[in-house]
Amino acid sequence: MKKTLKKITSLISVVFLSAAMASCGGGQTSESESDVVAADITYATYGSYWFPQHDYKTMPVAAYNATPPAKDGYKVNFLTDERIFREYEEAGINTTMGLTDFIGSNLNDVETALNYCYDYDLAYLLAYGGAYNVKSESAVKSALAKIMYHDSFAGIMQSDEPGRTMFENIASSRTIFENVLKDTSAKLYHVNLFPTYASEKQLWFRTFSAQDALPVDSYTYGQYLSDYMEICKPQILSYDFYPIAGEFPTLMNGYFENMSVIRKAALKANIPFWTYIQTCSFGNGRISTEADLLWNVNTCLAYGAKGIQYFCGVNPQGDFSGSVFDRDGNKTEMYDIVKKADSMIAAVDEYLMCGKSKGIIIKGVMPQISGGSSRMTAPDSDIIKSGSFNELQSVEANHTMIGCFDYNGKTALYVVNNAIADDTEAGYTAAENVKLDFNKNVSGFTLNAAAKTQFGGNSVSFSLGAGEAVLVVLN
Repeated sequence: MKKTLKKITSLISVVFLSAAMASCGGGQTSESESDVVAADITYATYGSYWFPQHDYKTMPVAAYNATPPAKDGYKVNFLTDERIFREYEEAGINTTMGLTDFIGSNLNDVETALNYCYDYDLAYLLAYGGAYNVKSESAVKSALAKIMYHDSFAGIMQSDEPGRTMFENIASSRTIFENVLKDTSAKLYHVNLFPTYASEKQLWFRTFSAQDALPVDSYTYGQYLSDYMEICKPQILSYDFYPIAGEFPTLMNGYFENMSVIRKAALKANIPFWTYIQTCSFGNGRISTEADLLWNVNTCLAYGAKGIQYFCGVNPQGDFSGSVFDRDGNKTEMYDIVKKADSMIAAVDEYLMCGKSKGIIIKGVMPQISGGSSRMTAPDSDIIKSGSFNELQSVEANHTMIGCFDYNGKTALYVVNNAIADDTEAGYTAAENVKLDFNKNVSGFTLNAAAKTQFGGNSVSFSLGAGEAVLVVLN
């Protein structure tokens, strides 16, 4: 009944959505708001992607390894525990991503999970063994026969951090999946790319031995990305870069540089980019604090990300700690942090999903890398050097990043406190007071999880905690 009521509400909203009331526009079209009708919106309209059980204004917010089966050290079967699905929904997560819950060995439990996803309005991305290298349509049809038409079956987890040698197989495997699933609802074939700090051999082979030699003189990240886009023609561009490193408040540089090249490739292809958000510690990392995670999420959104993926929902096997749930199925301290971040996303996702990223403004200092004089950097090509954008004339702040968007021909500004801790060099506190000055009297609203507030005049001011953000939209 709960899901039925959601579907009826959604249908009513579409029926009564007139052209004059369409709330999204822009993308790479030149249509005005009155020309945009919900029924005409495609993924290309805004360079975005949403799942069929949601709408075009809903940003995908996912948990990786969301529902592992009861094996390999997990004390509970997450696939069949209704509470887990309910608590994901309550945390603002709307997509579950498989890792070890393979359809071949967990069919009945996957069916149960899909039913719970339906009840709690979650999209389910399926773990399919060897999804990057399938050869037989008949084998795929047999494996997916019982679930292929399920409303919550949203796609396939095809490959995580593939090497160049895998790209052709990924592309041909996707064709096989598409042929089998062509008369079902739209499906996502999810591939996640390496970060820029991967080695050349990782980019080429993924896994390799000391005896393996590159067949080329060098293999750069730029070429890796270009080859992937050309061969695989992805629906979305997903990647990971984990900047939360060492003891708090240490951060790893290269974060914005990686996001920059991904953003440019996504804009060129008119597809969205999705990014992984670090909850777990691994290697020399740490478990993200609230400030870490909010900053990680909100700087990605300011850069134009249209999908958020948490690593992880449940800790995978290996040297990991920190996740939304522990291996016994208990909510961790990360749960409430993720829930806070997701409440911010839910408040603003309509505008970011339907906005066109135009660049960023940086006012004041960038985050310190390790508490000293070294600071993070962002590529000049992303920065609006004048510090102004449309009606925005100037910014008064100590450490702020502003994502600038064209939202249906209107100015939208995603204002982020670009700090996770007090600044030991410049002497600024982590809290930030921001003032936006406009070149004329304007009207608009500010929006975050707490409230939507109307304003008018030639300026607007607000306060932000470490890593927090507010959306400003001008009428």
